[in-house]
Parts: sequence; C-alpha cells; structure tokens
Amino acid sequence: NNAIMSYFDMSVFLLLLLVTIPPSLQLVLDLSSPCWHIESEIPSRDVERVAGILSRGFRDEVRRTGRIALNGTVPGYVLQDMHRKGMIGDPLAKDHDVKYRPLSRLSWLYRTPLPLPSKPQEKEEGDKFLLVFEGIDTAAYIVINKIHVFKSHDNQFRRTVIELTREQIAGGGGRGNHSDSAKGLNLTIEVVISSAVEEADKRAFEYPHIVPPVSFPDVQHGEKHRNFLRKSPSSFSWDWGPAFFPAGIWKPVHLVYGQDFYLSAVDVTTGRNGTGVTTGRNDTGFSSWNVKVTLDFVKLTNRGGKPEVTYTLKPIIPGVKHPETHSNIIRFRRKGKDGVIEVTLEFVASDIEMWYPRGYGDQHLYNLTLKAGTSHGSYCESTSRVLGFRTVELNQDKLDGEGNQRKFEFVINGEPVYIKGANMVPVSVFEGRNYGNSSAQDASPSNALLGNALLDTVLLSRDRFSMTELFDRVEFGGINAIRVWGGGVYREDEFYEEADRRGIMIWQEFMFACSMYPADERFLENVRGEVKEQVTRLKHHPSIILLSGNNENKQGIQENWYSTDYNKTTFVSEYMALYDGVIRDAVDGLIPDRSIPFLLSSPSNGERTGWVEDDPQSQHAGDVHFYNYTCQCLDTGNFPVPRFASEFGFQSYPSLRTLRAALKAHNITLHDANTQHRQHLVNGNDILEDQITRMFGQKGPLQGETLVYLTQLNQALCVSSEIAHFRRFYNRRSEDGRGMNAGVLLWQLNDVWAAPTWSVMDIELRPKMLYYAMRRLYQPVIGTGYWNGTHVEVSVVNELNERVEYKIDVFLFDAQNPKVLKEWYVLKQSAPPRSSILTFSVSGNELEQSCPDLQKCFIAVEFSSKYNEIRTPEIVRPGFSWKGLSLKKPDLRVEIMQRLEDRIVLAVHSQEIALWVWLEAKDQVGVFSMNMFPLYQSMVVVEFIPRVMSESCCRVHVTSLYNHYRSGK
Repeated sequence: NNAIMSYFDMSVFLLLLLVTIPPSLQLVLDLSSPCWHIESEIPSRDVERVAGILSRGFRDEVRRTGRIALNGTVPGYVLQDMHRKGMIGDPLAKDHDVKYRPLSRLSWLYRTPLPLPSKPQEKEEGDKFLLVFEGIDTAAYIVINKIHVFKSHDNQFRRTVIELTREQIAGGGGRGNHSDSAKGLNLTIEVVISSAVEEADKRAFEYPHIVPPVSFPDVQHGEKHRNFLRKSPSSFSWDWGPAFFPAGIWKPVHLVYGQDFYLSAVDVTTGRNGTGVTTGRNDTGFSSWNVKVTLDFVKLTNRGGKPEVTYTLKPIIPGVKHPETHSNIIRFRRKGKDGVIEVTLEFVASDIEMWYPRGYGDQHLYNLTLKAGTSHGSYCESTSRVLGFRTVELNQDKLDGEGNQRKFEFVINGEPVYIKGANMVPVSVFEGRNYGNSSAQDASPSNALLGNALLDTVLLSRDRFSMTELFDRVEFGGINAIRVWGGGVYREDEFYEEADRRGIMIWQEFMFACSMYPADERFLENVRGEVKEQVTRLKHHPSIILLSGNNENKQGIQENWYSTDYNKTTFVSEYMALYDGVIRDAVDGLIPDRSIPFLLSSPSNGERTGWVEDDPQSQHAGDVHFYNYTCQCLDTGNFPVPRFASEFGFQSYPSLRTLRAALKAHNITLHDANTQHRQHLVNGNDILEDQITRMFGQKGPLQGETLVYLTQLNQALCVSSEIAHFRRFYNRRSEDGRGMNAGVLLWQLNDVWAAPTWSVMDIELRPKMLYYAMRRLYQPVIGTGYWNGTHVEVSVVNELNERVEYKIDVFLFDAQNPKVLKEWYVLKQSAPPRSSILTFSVSGNELEQSCPDLQKCFIAVEFSSKYNEIRTPEIVRPGFSWKGLSLKKPDLRVEIMQRLEDRIVLAVHSQEIALWVWLEAKDQVGVFSMNMFPLYQSMVVVEFIPRVMSESCCRVHVTSLYNHYRSGK
C-alpha cells in the first residue's frame, strides 16, 4: 500500500533528521524529502489514453485502478518522479513533450503524514504552528488532517504560509497515519494541484471578454490561455522550448514551531543620504550611505516579550576597510498580534568601498548579519544578506535639446557603463530541481543536513550543471549583463548572489510576456502580492540595475499583434491598470528613492511617459528588439541604429552529440520528422535553409555535422555582424540622429532542450560558434572590419574612460594560397576614451589590383591592444556573402602538447588556408581559449578547459568550412 509506505518512509526520514539535529535547534522542520505520496484519479474517459503512454509494466495497474500512485520528491515535479520510477521515459527525449500531454490534464495530490516530535506538545494552548510552502506550481488548495481546507495557492512565484493551532493538528492523521492521536500530535498535509491546462481554460471562459492571444502557432505544440495563470509563461511552449505545464511542489516546505516568534520577511534596502553631484570615480557626491532593514515577525506563542535585534556589517574581502556605524535607529512596532522591527544603519561614505560592474572596478561586498531574540532568551534566529553599495541611473536625458532624441544609458556610480550581454530563458523545463540544495533557506537549521548528507543520495535529476558553472561560461564569454526575460521565472537567490560576486549586471523583468493579461481584482491583487514578495527578496542585490514590467506587451498592443485594435481602449486600460496601476505603483512603494530604475515594458520608447501611444521601436529613444531572417545579414544597412538593442538574433542547431542524445537518432537531417518536431519557429527550417543558401550558396542536403556546422556558422556571422554594427555607433550618431548605442543584449544565452534555437550554448552548456564570436566582440576595446558596399573598413571601439593604444594588421589572401597578396599596417594609434572611430579603409578597386577576382579572396584583420586577451583574426570578404569561394583541403590535425592541472594545451596544424576552424571535445564539455578561427599559418596553439580534468582527457575533433562547403554562384 503506497500510503502505508509513504507514512513509513516519512517516519524513518523524520527520525533520521531528529536524531541528527540538537534539540535546541528544532525550530524549523524542513519537509523536503523523497517520501511524499503522489497520486491522481484519472477521469474514466481518459484512463485508456493515459495508460497507453506509460511504460509497459504500469499500464495494467492503471487500467485496473483508474489512478496513478507513486512516491515523489519535494522539491520537484510529478513528471520527474514518474521518470524516476520508470513509469515514463525521459520527458526531454524524442517527441515526449507531446506524447505525455495527457498527464498535463490531470490533477495531482501530494500527501505526507507527519508524526510530530514531542516538543510541541509541551507548549501552551493557543500556540501556533506555521506551515510554509516556498513555491507550488501552480493552482492548488491545501488540506490539513482531511478536514481543514485552507485558502488556495494561486501563483507559482509566491509563498503560501498557513497558520495552524495545536487544536487543528491534534488527533489528525487521516488515511495512512496509524499513530495513536492521544499519544501525540499528528499532521497530514495534502496539496491538490489542478491541471494548469484545464485551469487556464476555465478562467478564460469565465472572463468577461477574450484576452489574446488565445492560441499559438501549431508548430509550438502548446496550449491556450497561458496569460490567465501566474505561472511561467514559457511552460505553455515558446518558439525555443517545449510545453510541459509542470505540476509540483517546486520549492522547499517547512514547518515552524516551538518558538515565540518566526521571522517571516526580511526587507533590506541600501541608499544614500542627502543629494549631490558625482564629480568623478568613487566620488559619491553625498556624505553617507544608509541600510534600512525591516524584519516582519509572526507571533507563535502567548508568552510576553518582544523581539530584539543585533547586527554586524563586515566586508567579505579580507583587508578592505571596516565601516564604522555612524548612527543607528531601532524601532519596534506592533502589527496586530505580530511585530515589525525597523533598523536604520548609517555609514560615512568614505568608509564604504563601492561595488562596480565587471570590467569597471572591483565587486566590494559586505555581509550584514541580523540576530533576533527575546529578552528572556527563549527565541533566537539569525539571517544574513550580502550587500553592495552602488548607485544606478538610467540616463534618458535629451540629446541636444531635441524633443524625441533621448539617451538610453546606464550610469553606475556616476560612470557610464556599456552593456554587453544576453537574454536568459529558464535553465530547465523542471526548475524545481534547482532548489533541492538551495542555500537560500537560511531560516532552516536543518537545511544544511538535508541538502548535503541525506538528500544527495535520493534526489533525482540534479542539475546538469551548477549555477557556478553557468556563470563561469558567462564570465568567460565576456558578458557583463544578463536580462532575466519576462517569459520564464524569477531566478533563485544563488543566481543573484553569483551575479553580485562577479559583477554581472541584471536587467530583471516581471514574468509577463507576449500577451495581454486579465485585469480583474483577483488577478491584480495576486500580482501585487507577487511584486511585493519578489522585489523585497531581490532589491538588496547590487547586480540588479533595472526592473521592467513586461516583455513586448506594449509593442503587441501598439502594433496590433493580436488583432486588439477592435477594442483597443479596453486593452490599453487593462494594460495600464496592471503595469502602471499595480506593478509600477508597488515598485515605487518598495523602492521610494528609485535606486533601481523601472521600465513599464521592453522594448520601450524611453519611458519618459510610459504610455502605450508612444513608439516602442523608436531608434531615437529607449530600447529595441530586432529580428529579420530574410535580409542579407552582412549588409549592415539592413539593421536599425538604436540607442540600445535589448533583443536580436538568429537560429542554429546545437551540437550533434547533444542532438543525437535527445532525439535517440543517429542520422539527423534538416527536414526529418525529429528536427521538424523540435523546430518551433514557423517555417523555421525553411528559413535556415534559405539563410545558408544566401550566405554560402550551399548545394546539397543539410544533414549531420554539416547541418550543425553551417547553421552555427551562419548564426555566428549574422549576430556578430549585428553586435559590431551596434557597437560602432557607441557615442556616435548618424546624420538623422540615430546611434549613441549604449548596450546590446543578444537573444539568447541558454537552452532548456536540444533544438534549433537562438542560444549561444546548448542545454549541456556546450558553446556554439556564436559564443566565441561574442567573446571576441565583448572585449572592452575591439577592432572590427566590415564591407560597406564599396570599401572594407575597420573601426575601433573603446568603451573605457581612458585613451587606449592599439595596433592593426590587415592582410589580403587568395583562399587557395597562404601567401599574403598585400598587407597594411596601422601602428601605434590610440582610441580616445569612450569612442568609436574609423581607423582604416581600402576600396574594392584597390583590392582588385592585387586580387582581380575578389570572389577568390578575403581580408584578415588582426587587432591588438593591452585590453585584448582574445586576438582571433576577423575575416572579411568584399561582398555580402561567402558564395563561390574556392578552397583547398587543409589537412587539419590536432595534437596534445601539454597537460596542465585544469586544462590541456593543443597545437592545431594545417597545410593550407582553413576558414573558421572548429574544435569540439568528443568526451567532455568545456571551453577553448580560441575557436571558430581562420588558420592561414601552419600552426596555432589553443587551450582546452574541460568541465572535469582527467588523465584520459581529451579527444578533440577538428573541422573547417572546407569539410561542409558545397557552394554555387
């Protein structure tokens, strides 16, 4: 019997926990465990359909009982547990996103019987217990001891806290609990999670009018009405990911008891006192910093006394000067039966080392520790927050006094910062797996035990990679900013802590994307609570430099994406009620000094008014999103010249190893059933084929390694063309006033499955070619070459606030001969601070004097300065494609020269010119110091840094354009 086994498993689990934790610490009981019971009663009409998709050994039982029952893990999701038990295959394999769709239409019951230890029985009548759910996905109601039904949980992004009295717990247990209620307290917790698909349909039907979009392109294999649930929008499918609508308790659960107060919320804000003008680096323009702390307490006992708090603030980096408290104010005020402590700390500005973004200074951080207790010593709790002191401004000043010409530039600590980043989608379809070992639950003394000694042996589907490794990739790739896109989830605490430590700036969106949304009172109040919880949790992080209300919803109304013009007044009114009336209002209340800027939407028109009537794609103010898959991407005249490019990109396929593992197929072609199923962009594979033909004149089928190589190369060439174009307009305007570009955020950083997407890394963190092109172009000082239609030009961009000396070597080659036809040198020049300058130009007519048939030739640009770690040559062709090029077989080979502690040193040899040499480790995931490079010398040295270094590492595969190029004119 599953219920009996669940009770037995949980009892053993609890016993192991209690004998390990000292009694004095038994205040917060973490209920994270693999011993929860999960079941679903299947409607009779669906039994055969559901049974048919299960593994053979489970079908008969489901047909006989009409239900699914198993033990499951919290935190986690139902599909993960079914996969662990062998009931279904890997959800991310083959076409399983559609195959297992019937499971998404079921409701699921989570149950755990919990015999409590004796300590709570010693407390007085009226003492309270708190049951805290950190996250349930999504629409659910909670039942205690089969009789007490508590208010429903209705938001994936919010906590649910339930107050229980001793009387409500006494004598409970329900089915599966065989304890004698007279001998102790027994608690049976049940969580009933509704089908997200069914719940969304129901709410859409009940709403007074249609809220578009109602449905989505068939190629996405999704479902309708994602906008009616406060659930990750992309869980209903997107053009880069599958639909699973996961159901589960995706974050930890804990029970609080045996203490006078419970610290329920911690609100920490850093700010500056007084006003002033920043006159230079580290000159704050004001006299002191303040830290405002608000601690919310829930009273759990009838005993007297009130909570008290002590604090310390210490620098994390040894040797940094220790700030002394200038003054402090501590106030306690009642909040009904509960209480709030407000603490204001003040520090002399000169005693504080400021936090700077990556590339602009050091990331000085301070650990604020708060210890709360009562005068009689029966309660003590500690929490901490890591703080950084910095100022942020989104400078949208007018340019030259012109009405519609405005900047869009981030200024940190008084210094303009150029943004070089990427948009981040969820890291997993089943995000709950990232919370099983979370460090965020600092209120739980037992969490360290659960996360390390015990749960490591029982939790399924640990991360494929750690957050540390993800940020290693981010940092290695030259990224200094990430946009947490509004169609996914708010990231875990560990994500923002890593960003703080590494100086990675975060553009944080609220989770609304590509839809209109309802605006009834229930929905708006739910969102208000979500904003309060998330902003309170996140606002102390110095890495967060912007809060944005939504992704593309303003643009959707303005450009009539969803045929809303028939009732535009209503949709604009509801839009403003949600984003201006609720979200902006809540943010202003939580951050009254606006120390984190706020945008209503992205793209925007600069948000001086924030209203829908303005042009969200203006190139004279605000940020833009740009996608054009049919243009010749090497012709930069096809691109906009925006103040800030916050989305742009092209698709490609992931590594062949990643594809084969996911599709369970060896032969991969562009138009086979497997790849068509994974392609969620309408006509996406046809678009890719057209792009390859346009770029390379490719003849013959796109399959296997050639499919991967050419789509990745096309993506890298097109997106790097965009990045270089935008950067060339740094602090420079065109004749019509466009330009003054202050940042780029390419689409997209990562993947959730193996498919053709816009990512720079696949689901296993294997870099694509674009990753290495991005790494070169995201350096603070770059030289970039391009063909403008008549000339090859080289521009130098210097984002630093100092003059930088550089050197440029330009070589003209015939692709069939490694001998240089002509060379030019630009020696000992210097780029002014924060500038973009044209430094070299040669006409096509001049090139023809050395190479009469320019289709056979290319130019290599070698750029160097003291700020250029990556000096991969850039190759440019006179023309807007690489059609008709004649190549010789290069006879590439790789040899291992040296094995070091954490990397291997490789020599790459070639007999002829090899264009876009591509290295890939066969048995490891890792990064190369240089990749996707031209080789016109006989040998180049490259390092490979694997995820795990071993004696057998590593077999490296090498290829180049020659191996895949079948070009016509």
